[in-house]
Amino acid sequence: MAELTLPVKLDAPVWTGLSAEELSAQIVAALNSQTHRERWKYTDVRPLLGQVHYPAADVSGEQWQDLPPGVEVRRQSLENSGFRPELTESPEAYARLCFTAELDVVDITASPGSPLAVRTSGNCPMLIRVGPGVEIELLESTAFTQLETRLIWIELSTDSHVKHCRNLFPDAGAGPHWHYLHCTVARDAGYDLSIHSSGGELHRQDIQINCDGPGSDVSVTGASFVQAGTHLDQQVTLQHRAPASQSRQRYHNLVGHEATVTFNGRIHIHPDASAVSAHLQNRNLALTSQSTINTKPELEI
Repeated sequence: MAELTLPVKLDAPVWTGLSAEELSAQIVAALNSQTHRERWKYTDVRPLLGQVHYPAADVSGEQWQDLPPGVEVRRQSLENSGFRPELTESPEAYARLCFTAELDVVDITASPGSPLAVRTSGNCPMLIRVGPGVEIELLESTAFTQLETRLIWIELSTDSHVKHCRNLFPDAGAGPHWHYLHCTVARDAGYDLSIHSSGGELHRQDIQINCDGPGSDVSVTGASFVQAGTHLDQQVTLQHRAPASQSRQRYHNLVGHEATVTFNGRIHIHPDASAVSAHLQNRNLALTSQSTINTKPELEI
């Protein structure tokens, strides 16, 4: 694979604290690192890199249903939000933030009595911040556009619990779709993610979850039907950065005629993360002899 670069020149926003040359060099280095290239082993990243500079859609594209007390949604500049992601975790997502310079911020400070439903569309990144002790059920569906680059960060505070259901069903032939989800889980917090999806012309899902606090608990369940002639690439990285944290991952895929599915599940247990429990299961069923399945579990201690 040739060296990966961004499709257009990137001006460094003030919030990065870097010059344009420094930012460009760090993004290119991260794009071409061994770890990053391994994540794109079976899928060509270039069509998705070509979308990172697209302008963000209007906030009206976000359809929140019946916001209860304690839930606030607003569009805010990156500089004023205080949000600072790690460049090396996903250089594509970091570059996207540099180009949009803003994101939709959702602050949840009280537990609603019913599920919170959102139908997302457009390309504006989103940050969901869940306050201490808050319990919430989030129902997410996506109105797919021709070219979709959807980035969501979720921050769980101490003793908060989120049950997150995602329905991602792109129309076949609708163009490249990239969904990036990053979640940080604090002390004694719990994150339960269920993903239901299908294939597309190029459908990529990147999920990065960090167990950052002792007692954090994560469960990820994925079920997909990759219909004939379509593509689905699933990349899951789960980092245990704190002791006494636990995680469970289970992914099942049905793969149709001349369809391709890729699953790469990576568990990284950091040196100070003792007494960790981590489980990963991936099962795929090829419906014909012309189905293609790439599966690659990883464990780093």
